[in-house]
Amino acid sequence: MVRNAARNARRRHHRSRPHDSLDPDTGGPPHASPTAEELLVHAETTVRLRQCLASLCSVQRAVVTLRLLDERSGEDVAETLGLSRGYVDVLVHRARAALRLCMRDGDRT
Repeated sequence: MVRNAARNARRRHHRSRPHDSLDPDTGGPPHASPTAEELLVHAETTVRLRQCLASLCSVQRAVVTLRLLDERSGEDVAETLGLSRGYVDVLVHRARAALRLCMRDGDRT
């Protein structure tokens, strides 16, 4: 029980951190005018991430969009998609692993 409470506390702490925006004009962290090279790297990373997201199956893409991008709760996503909460967690875990692998492989090309 103590172990589960500690895990939940870490998870809640993780969610409470502010997220960086993918789009530079939507109020991300303030920068002292990014250089053209930094903007180009950011744009390439964003395009690669969107391609990786598009390569996921439709259910994983829907779960990632609702759970991670729209920041909806797991119960809400499960109810919306008609899935169990556990399956939503599994899909998020697998999608994160697939996105991580896709982004890492994209760096090598």
